[in-house]
Amino acid sequence: MPSYSDRCGASWHDDPAYISNGFCKNIVLAYSYTSIMVSLNIAVVVVLRCWALYDRKPWVLKFLVSFLMLMILPCVYVVTKQANDNLYPIVTLPEILPGCIVVYSSYAWIPYTFALCFESMVFSMMLHRTYVITQKYGNTRLIWRLMIDGTLYYVAAIAAVIFCLGAAVSDSLRAPVISSGLLVSILSTMCSRMILSLHNFTEQEQLERLGTSGVAPAPVFSSSLKVATSDIYEERFKKLEYERSTDHERTSFKFDGGADDYSQIEMNVLRVSDRIGINV
Repeated sequence: MPSYSDRCGASWHDDPAYISNGFCKNIVLAYSYTSIMVSLNIAVVVVLRCWALYDRKPWVLKFLVSFLMLMILPCVYVVTKQANDNLYPIVTLPEILPGCIVVYSSYAWIPYTFALCFESMVFSMMLHRTYVITQKYGNTRLIWRLMIDGTLYYVAAIAAVIFCLGAAVSDSLRAPVISSGLLVSILSTMCSRMILSLHNFTEQEQLERLGTSGVAPAPVFSSSLKVATSDIYEERFKKLEYERSTDHERTSFKFDGGADDYSQIEMNVLRVSDRIGINV
């Protein structure tokens, strides 16, 4: 049977399979941009956790956001150029082999280096801040939980990035790994685990503080629990600050504001979900 281009007056430009060339390019672009947006959402959660550890200092947030944009914008440019440079072979038998065939360019590994740099930078900052807080205030339950969750997230993220980076260099593994969305899936899973872990820790802390204060706790799944416990947090910390200041006046012992500083850091970490509407 003669092919479509062998028919009278027909050419590949008139073939529906040829039109799918541009359609496949749009699919690759949509997939790439969606992956970047999902990764950006995950990065926002990590940035906010790091910012809370640094006592919500403005310069830390500005630095992290600037560094994130420095990684995102070149990545968008690279994936756009990569979509233009990819090869999209024409499917001559779309009835038998539907879909798009994509031959990725040889520099498809570059976007993964941006993820590697960002994750390493944020984890290094969190690790440094955790070490400083531990040296000043001791290894508390909250700091231990943040360190464990952050380390597990970083190990899984870096392992996935390095694997995808190595696979993108290989001609035989490049297309399956990039098309599978493996990296975004692992990052999303570990980010969800990190959020749920801290959320569970926060609920336990709230119930313990409510129990010690003599207030009957509301149901765990009550929608008003967060608002109520946030107010109780503030009242209890104000009360503790007043008692510390009273003890300071009665005795000659000097607090140096250490406990108050750590209490503020703890409040920043535990209440950042109430500030932005995200459980982090």
